[in-house]
Amino acid sequence: MKRAGYAIVIASFALAGQTMAQTSALCTYVQKVLAAKATDFNTLRGTPRNPKLFNGEVFDGNLAAVPGGECTLDIRHRAGRTEIPPRYTCSLGAWKNFTDANRIFQQAARNLKACLPRMEFVIMYDGDGSKPDESFDWIVAGKQDGLEMQLEMSNGVALVAKAMGVEGAPDIAVTLDIVNTAPAAAPI
Repeated sequence: MKRAGYAIVIASFALAGQTMAQTSALCTYVQKVLAAKATDFNTLRGTPRNPKLFNGEVFDGNLAAVPGGECTLDIRHRAGRTEIPPRYTCSLGAWKNFTDANRIFQQAARNLKACLPRMEFVIMYDGDGSKPDESFDWIVAGKQDGLEMQLEMSNGVALVAKAMGVEGAPDIAVTLDIVNTAPAAAPI
């Protein structure tokens, strides 16, 4: 991910225009994932994803953020001497146009801020999203003791797929990562 060109701004989102149902749905999901943090999200573990390729470290998630959403669990593991923390990632959807994707991204950002009022969020912009053939990556990130959260809106995967000749890939994806950065209970 390119760091040059990021503008970092402390995010302060208002709940104006949001219904309680919209706020509650994402917040309920986030609270369920956070409850599974104590087990490194293992209670959300589904079937292994290509175990030979991913060495039994990546699984389907069994709790989706949105109906029909796709989720993955990357378990705590080592890469050389580095410990990789467990990460639960879910898609909030993919859209062909920037306006629709940005509406969902902004709504999700407001909902996260309302759900986690003690977490300080920052916004990072790389690209402006105005040209569909140019890469952009927008991130709303929050951090507190033992936890990192990242809401991302990007067209990067679609541009790579397009360059490889894949047709029909969604243009703009919105995902939410929740990472347990607390130390492992026992050495891995």
